[in-house]
Amino acid sequence: MVHKNSYNIRKRYRERSRQRTATFVKVAAFFIVTAFLAGWIGRNYNESRQATLQKKLGENRTEILELQEELLEARAQAQTASARYTQLKDEISKELPNEGPLRELVAMIRDRLDEGMDPERLEFIILSARPPRNCSDPVTRRFIVKTPALKGPDSAVNIGADDEISVSGSGTAAKSKDGDAEAWFDPAKPVAIAFETKSGLVETKEGNLPIYHSLVVGDKEYRFSIEEGVQSFAKITFDHCDYP
Repeated sequence: MVHKNSYNIRKRYRERSRQRTATFVKVAAFFIVTAFLAGWIGRNYNESRQATLQKKLGENRTEILELQEELLEARAQAQTASARYTQLKDEISKELPNEGPLRELVAMIRDRLDEGMDPERLEFIILSARPPRNCSDPVTRRFIVKTPALKGPDSAVNIGADDEISVSGSGTAAKSKDGDAEAWFDPAKPVAIAFETKSGLVETKEGNLPIYHSLVVGDKEYRFSIEEGVQSFAKITFDHCDYP
């Protein structure tokens, strides 16, 4: 009986030993396979990632090259435009006066054309301009410049053999030391001078004194100079010449 039990114990020991060995082999195989798969997956991921990065890097390099080409082209165009601007500026400077009355006249003509004036009408006016002929001697008169505070009849100067032109003016009332409005105008403020013909044409010039104006009536051109006179008054000096 003792011999039989001893046999069974050895047999069970060998069975357990084989089971432990088999388990160890399975666990070892599992870790080996897992490590292999992990390495394979990691290697494939790295290769894929590297390929993606290489592709993106190539695209970025291409884009950078394109941007560099565009920048060089833009710089070339800017240099060309700058050179053209300098060339045009030099050409215009040669053709137009840099200073003096002629330059002011050119600018004035450009302004009139920009405002919509008929070029033929402007050409006619320029061609009609000529040195004054058969001018009368200057005459000086005066008139009261109206203000809102002025009480009294209107004041005007009639000019011409048949009073062809009537000249009058209005301005801003001067202030007293207390800030009250005076009857006379303030010569330091802008005034409005009206030139009215017998036909009903009215031209008004506004600004600070002195004011200069010319007006054509029939075959005469009247030239006016309006300056500050004694208190309440403006002084007007005028003559007339043949026109055209």
